[in-house]
Amino acid sequence: MSGTYSRVVEASVTGGVSNCVELPVPPRGVLDRLVVKQTDASAAVDFDFIVYNRKGACPTGNDLHVNAGTVTSIGNNSGATQLTIVIDQVYPYGHVLAVGDEIYVKGTSVTAYNRVHTITSIDNAGGTLITTSGVAYSSAATGGYWQDNTPQVFPRHDPTMHLVNASVTGTAGNASASFDLNRTYENDDNQDFTKRTQAQSLWLDLVPGGSGAKTFEVAYTVNNEFKF
Repeated sequence: MSGTYSRVVEASVTGGVSNCVELPVPPRGVLDRLVVKQTDASAAVDFDFIVYNRKGACPTGNDLHVNAGTVTSIGNNSGATQLTIVIDQVYPYGHVLAVGDEIYVKGTSVTAYNRVHTITSIDNAGGTLITTSGVAYSSAATGGYWQDNTPQVFPRHDPTMHLVNASVTGTAGNASASFDLNRTYENDDNQDFTKRTQAQSLWLDLVPGGSGAKTFEVAYTVNNEFKF
Protein backbone atom coordinates (compact mmCIF):
# COMPACT_ATOMS: atom_id res chain seq x y z
CA MET A 1 0.00 0.00 0.00
CA SER A 2 1.09 3.58 -0.56
CA GLY A 3 -0.20 6.99 0.42
CA THR A 4 0.50 10.69 0.76
CA TYR A 5 1.36 12.44 4.03
CA SER A 6 1.11 16.24 4.27
CA ARG A 7 1.69 18.50 7.24
CA VAL A 8 2.39 22.11 8.25
CA VAL A 9 4.83 22.71 11.13
CA GLU A 10 5.31 26.04 12.90
CA ALA A 11 8.94 26.71 13.82
CA SER A 12 9.93 29.22 16.50
CA VAL A 13 13.57 30.00 15.70
CA THR A 14 16.32 32.56 16.25
CA GLY A 15 17.74 34.79 13.54
CA GLY A 16 21.42 34.65 12.66
CA VAL A 17 22.01 31.11 13.92
CA SER A 18 21.36 27.52 12.87
CA ASN A 19 18.07 26.04 14.14
CA CYS A 20 17.21 22.33 14.07
CA VAL A 21 13.49 21.90 13.29
CA GLU A 22 11.73 18.53 13.51
CA LEU A 23 9.48 17.54 10.59
CA PRO A 24 7.42 14.46 11.57
CA VAL A 25 7.08 12.03 8.64
CA PRO A 26 6.66 8.29 8.01
CA PRO A 27 9.93 6.35 8.58
CA ARG A 28 10.67 6.13 4.87
CA GLY A 29 9.29 7.66 1.71
CA VAL A 30 9.85 10.30 -0.96
CA LEU A 31 9.96 14.00 -0.12
CA ASP A 32 7.85 15.58 -2.85
CA ARG A 33 6.99 19.15 -1.75
CA LEU A 34 8.58 21.61 0.68
CA VAL A 35 7.47 25.20 1.32
CA VAL A 36 9.16 27.44 3.90
CA LYS A 37 7.92 30.94 4.77
CA GLN A 38 8.41 33.48 7.55
CA THR A 39 5.10 34.27 9.25
CA ASP A 40 5.88 36.59 12.19
CA ALA A 41 5.29 40.36 12.17
CA SER A 42 8.97 41.35 12.44
CA ALA A 43 11.04 42.57 9.49
CA ALA A 44 11.26 39.95 6.75
CA VAL A 45 14.67 38.29 6.37
CA ASP A 46 16.43 36.03 3.90
CA PHE A 47 16.93 32.45 5.05
CA ASP A 48 18.76 29.24 4.14
CA PHE A 49 17.79 25.66 4.90
CA ILE A 50 18.91 22.06 4.41
CA VAL A 51 16.97 18.84 5.06
CA TYR A 52 18.59 15.85 6.79
CA ASN A 53 17.31 12.40 7.76
CA ARG A 54 19.04 12.46 11.14
CA LYS A 55 18.95 15.03 13.94
CA GLY A 56 22.66 14.73 14.67
CA ALA A 57 23.49 15.93 11.16
CA CYS A 58 22.18 19.40 12.05
CA PRO A 59 24.93 21.73 13.34
CA THR A 60 22.87 22.37 16.52
CA GLY A 61 21.33 18.91 16.96
CA ASN A 62 22.53 15.86 18.84
CA ASP A 63 21.67 12.28 17.99
CA LEU A 64 18.78 10.72 19.89
CA HIS A 65 19.08 8.37 22.88
CA VAL A 66 22.74 9.08 23.68
CA ASN A 67 24.58 10.98 26.40
CA ALA A 68 24.65 14.50 24.95
CA GLY A 69 24.56 18.19 25.74
CA THR A 70 26.11 21.58 25.16
CA VAL A 71 29.66 22.88 25.56
CA THR A 72 29.68 26.20 27.43
CA SER A 73 33.42 26.91 27.31
CA ILE A 74 36.82 25.42 26.53
CA GLY A 75 39.91 26.32 28.54
CA ASN A 76 43.47 25.34 29.37
CA ASN A 77 44.44 22.64 31.90
CA SER A 78 48.26 22.51 31.89
CA GLY A 79 48.33 22.53 28.09
CA ALA A 80 45.47 20.08 27.70
CA THR A 81 41.98 20.94 26.50
CA GLN A 82 39.43 21.28 29.31
CA LEU A 83 35.72 21.40 28.49
CA THR A 84 32.89 22.76 30.60
CA ILE A 85 29.76 20.92 29.52
CA VAL A 86 26.07 20.70 30.30
CA ILE A 87 24.51 17.24 30.32
CA ASP A 88 21.18 17.86 28.60
CA GLN A 89 20.25 14.29 27.75
CA VAL A 90 21.22 11.07 29.51
CA TYR A 91 20.88 7.67 27.90
CA PRO A 92 18.11 5.68 29.64
CA TYR A 93 20.50 3.08 31.04
CA GLY A 94 22.05 5.80 33.20
CA HIS A 95 25.59 5.75 31.79
CA VAL A 96 27.78 8.61 33.04
CA LEU A 97 30.98 9.94 31.52
CA ALA A 98 34.20 8.31 32.68
CA VAL A 99 37.92 8.43 31.98
CA GLY A 100 38.60 6.70 28.66
CA ASP A 101 35.23 7.58 27.11
CA GLU A 102 35.24 9.21 23.70
CA ILE A 103 33.00 12.19 23.00
CA TYR A 104 32.35 13.98 19.74
CA VAL A 105 32.40 17.80 19.87
CA LYS A 106 31.01 20.10 17.16
CA GLY A 107 30.06 23.71 16.63
CA THR A 108 32.56 25.39 18.97
CA SER A 109 34.05 28.77 18.08
CA VAL A 110 37.50 27.20 17.44
CA THR A 111 37.35 24.69 14.59
CA ALA A 112 40.29 22.61 15.86
CA TYR A 113 38.22 21.43 18.84
CA ASN A 114 35.39 20.10 16.65
CA ARG A 115 36.45 16.47 16.60
CA VAL A 116 36.59 13.32 18.73
CA HIS A 117 38.08 13.75 22.23
CA THR A 118 39.14 11.09 24.74
CA ILE A 119 38.43 11.93 28.39
CA THR A 120 41.62 11.83 30.51
CA SER A 121 40.16 13.19 33.76
CA ILE A 122 36.87 14.23 35.37
CA ASP A 123 37.66 17.47 37.17
CA ASN A 124 34.59 18.14 39.33
CA ALA A 125 32.04 16.17 41.30
CA GLY A 126 29.22 16.81 38.85
CA GLY A 127 31.14 15.46 35.84
CA THR A 128 30.65 18.71 33.92
CA LEU A 129 34.33 19.75 33.86
CA ILE A 130 36.48 17.33 31.88
CA THR A 131 40.00 17.27 30.46
CA THR A 132 40.61 15.49 27.16
CA SER A 133 43.31 14.35 24.78
CA GLY A 134 43.17 14.37 21.01
CA VAL A 135 43.80 18.06 20.46
CA ALA A 136 46.09 20.29 22.53
CA TYR A 137 44.78 23.55 23.99
CA SER A 138 45.32 26.44 21.57
CA SER A 139 42.91 29.21 22.63
CA ALA A 140 39.73 29.73 24.63
CA ALA A 141 36.48 28.77 22.91
CA THR A 142 32.75 28.99 23.53
CA GLY A 143 29.60 27.30 22.32
CA GLY A 144 29.13 23.93 20.70
CA TYR A 145 27.67 20.51 21.37
CA TRP A 146 28.99 17.18 22.58
CA GLN A 147 27.74 13.61 22.53
CA ASP A 148 29.02 10.11 23.17
CA ASN A 149 31.08 8.95 20.22
CA THR A 150 29.62 5.47 20.58
CA PRO A 151 25.84 5.83 19.99
CA GLN A 152 23.99 2.74 21.12
CA VAL A 153 22.28 1.96 17.81
CA PHE A 154 23.85 3.64 14.77
CA PRO A 155 27.40 5.03 14.44
CA ARG A 156 28.01 8.72 13.89
CA HIS A 157 28.48 9.89 10.30
CA ASP A 158 29.27 13.22 8.69
CA PRO A 159 26.24 15.41 7.80
CA THR A 160 26.64 14.78 4.05
CA MET A 161 25.81 11.12 4.66
CA HIS A 162 22.33 12.19 5.82
CA LEU A 163 21.49 14.84 3.24
CA VAL A 164 17.95 14.65 1.83
CA ASN A 165 17.70 18.07 0.20
CA ALA A 166 20.66 20.37 -0.47
CA SER A 167 20.90 23.99 0.64
CA VAL A 168 18.09 26.30 -0.53
CA THR A 169 18.00 30.09 -0.14
CA GLY A 170 14.72 31.93 0.49
CA THR A 171 14.33 35.67 -0.06
CA ALA A 172 12.83 38.06 2.47
CA GLY A 173 9.04 38.17 2.45
CA ASN A 174 8.63 35.28 0.02
CA ALA A 175 7.90 31.60 0.37
CA SER A 176 10.60 29.23 -0.80
CA ALA A 177 8.55 26.61 -2.62
CA SER A 178 9.96 23.38 -4.06
CA PHE A 179 7.72 20.90 -5.88
CA ASP A 180 8.37 17.49 -7.46
CA LEU A 181 11.55 17.07 -5.44
CA ASN A 182 11.48 13.27 -5.69
CA ARG A 183 13.96 12.95 -2.79
CA THR A 184 13.93 9.42 -1.42
CA TYR A 185 14.70 9.21 2.31
CA GLU A 186 14.82 6.74 5.18
CA ASN A 187 14.99 8.09 8.71
CA ASP A 188 18.40 7.34 10.22
CA ASP A 189 17.92 8.60 13.79
CA ASN A 190 18.79 6.27 16.63
CA GLN A 191 15.80 4.15 17.47
CA ASP A 192 14.32 4.04 20.95
CA PHE A 193 16.63 2.18 23.32
CA THR A 194 14.20 -0.74 23.34
CA LYS A 195 14.67 -0.97 19.55
CA ARG A 196 10.92 -1.51 19.24
CA THR A 197 10.08 1.74 17.49
CA GLN A 198 11.35 3.32 14.30
CA ALA A 199 12.08 7.05 14.57
CA GLN A 200 9.91 9.10 12.23
CA SER A 201 11.25 12.53 11.35
CA LEU A 202 13.18 14.61 8.88
CA TRP A 203 15.20 17.51 10.26
CA LEU A 204 15.30 21.02 8.81
CA ASP A 205 18.47 23.03 9.45
CA LEU A 206 17.02 26.56 9.17
CA VAL A 207 19.24 29.67 9.29
CA PRO A 208 17.25 32.94 9.13
CA GLY A 209 18.93 36.30 8.67
CA GLY A 210 18.73 39.09 11.22
CA SER A 211 18.57 38.35 14.93
CA GLY A 212 16.06 37.63 17.65
CA ALA A 213 12.92 35.52 17.64
CA LYS A 214 11.42 34.54 14.27
CA THR A 215 8.49 32.32 13.30
CA PHE A 216 8.36 30.22 10.15
CA GLU A 217 5.87 27.76 8.75
CA VAL A 218 7.08 24.65 6.95
CA ALA A 219 4.61 22.83 4.70
CA TYR A 220 5.63 19.52 3.18
CA THR A 221 4.30 16.41 1.47
CA VAL A 222 5.85 12.96 1.29
CA ASN A 223 4.78 9.87 -0.62
CA ASN A 224 5.27 6.75 1.44
CA GLU A 225 4.92 3.00 1.26
CA PHE A 226 3.31 1.02 4.06
CA LYS A 227 5.06 -2.27 4.79
CA PHE A 228 3.56 -4.83 7.18
